[in-house]
Amino acid sequence: MDPRTLDWYNANAPAVVDAYEAADPHRFHDFLAPLCPAGARVLDVGCGSGREVAWLQKTGALAWGVDASAAMVQEAYRRARKNTG
Repeated sequence: MDPRTLDWYNANAPAVVDAYEAADPHRFHDFLAPLCPAGARVLDVGCGSGREVAWLQKTGALAWGVDASAAMVQEAYRRARKNTG
Protein backbone atom coordinates (compact mmCIF):
# COMPACT_ATOMS: atom_id res chain seq x y z
CA MET A 1 0.00 0.00 0.00
CA ASP A 2 1.34 3.44 -0.81
CA PRO A 3 2.17 5.69 2.18
CA ARG A 4 -0.55 8.24 1.46
CA THR A 5 -3.28 5.60 1.38
CA LEU A 6 -1.90 3.90 4.49
CA ASP A 7 -1.87 7.24 6.33
CA TRP A 8 -5.51 7.77 5.35
CA TYR A 9 -6.57 4.35 6.67
CA ASN A 10 -4.60 4.91 9.87
CA ALA A 11 -6.25 8.29 10.40
CA ASN A 12 -9.78 7.08 9.59
CA ALA A 13 -9.83 3.53 10.94
CA PRO A 14 -12.88 3.86 13.24
CA ALA A 15 -15.03 5.38 10.48
CA VAL A 16 -13.86 2.85 7.89
CA VAL A 17 -14.61 -0.03 10.24
CA ASP A 18 -18.06 1.46 10.94
CA ALA A 19 -18.72 1.48 7.18
CA TYR A 20 -17.52 -2.12 6.77
CA GLU A 21 -19.63 -3.27 9.69
CA ALA A 22 -22.74 -1.50 8.34
CA ALA A 23 -22.59 -3.33 5.00
CA ASP A 24 -24.80 -6.42 4.76
CA PRO A 25 -22.46 -9.45 4.68
CA HIS A 26 -24.96 -12.15 3.70
CA ARG A 27 -24.35 -12.27 -0.05
CA PHE A 28 -20.58 -12.29 0.47
CA HIS A 29 -20.84 -14.97 3.16
CA ASP A 30 -23.07 -17.05 0.88
CA PHE A 31 -20.36 -16.78 -1.80
CA LEU A 32 -17.54 -17.67 0.63
CA ALA A 33 -19.22 -20.54 2.46
CA PRO A 34 -18.64 -23.27 -0.17
CA LEU A 35 -15.11 -22.00 -0.84
CA CYS A 36 -14.08 -22.02 2.83
CA PRO A 37 -15.56 -25.08 4.56
CA ALA A 38 -14.78 -26.08 8.13
CA GLY A 39 -11.09 -26.86 8.41
CA ALA A 40 -10.10 -24.72 5.40
CA ARG A 41 -7.07 -22.50 5.91
CA VAL A 42 -7.88 -18.92 4.95
CA LEU A 43 -5.75 -15.77 4.95
CA ASP A 44 -7.70 -12.52 4.57
CA VAL A 45 -5.19 -9.99 3.22
CA GLY A 46 -6.49 -6.50 3.89
CA CYS A 47 -8.90 -7.78 6.53
CA GLY A 48 -10.09 -4.32 7.57
CA SER A 49 -12.56 -4.72 10.41
CA GLY A 50 -11.86 -8.45 10.75
CA ARG A 51 -15.56 -9.22 10.33
CA GLU A 52 -15.05 -11.92 7.70
CA VAL A 53 -12.17 -13.50 9.64
CA ALA A 54 -14.41 -13.76 12.72
CA TRP A 55 -17.26 -15.19 10.64
CA LEU A 56 -14.97 -17.74 8.97
CA GLN A 57 -13.64 -18.83 12.36
CA LYS A 58 -17.21 -19.30 13.62
CA THR A 59 -17.93 -21.56 10.63
CA GLY A 60 -14.94 -23.73 11.51
CA ALA A 61 -12.36 -22.41 9.05
CA LEU A 62 -8.83 -21.75 10.27
CA ALA A 63 -8.81 -18.07 9.36
CA TRP A 64 -6.26 -15.33 9.90
CA GLY A 65 -6.35 -11.69 8.91
CA VAL A 66 -3.62 -9.19 8.11
CA ASP A 67 -3.81 -5.54 7.22
CA ALA A 68 -1.15 -2.96 6.36
CA SER A 69 -2.85 -0.38 8.58
CA ALA A 70 -1.92 -0.80 12.23
CA ALA A 71 -4.89 1.38 13.18
CA MET A 72 -7.30 -0.91 11.31
CA VAL A 73 -5.86 -3.95 13.09
CA GLN A 74 -6.13 -2.20 16.46
CA GLU A 75 -9.73 -1.22 15.74
CA ALA A 76 -10.57 -4.79 14.69
CA TYR A 77 -9.08 -6.17 17.92
CA ARG A 78 -10.83 -3.52 20.03
CA ARG A 79 -14.21 -4.36 18.53
CA ALA A 80 -13.62 -8.11 18.73
CA ARG A 81 -12.86 -7.83 22.46
CA LYS A 82 -15.96 -5.67 22.93
CA ASN A 83 -18.15 -8.19 21.10
CA THR A 84 -16.81 -11.25 22.95
CA GLY A 85 -16.94 -9.78 26.43
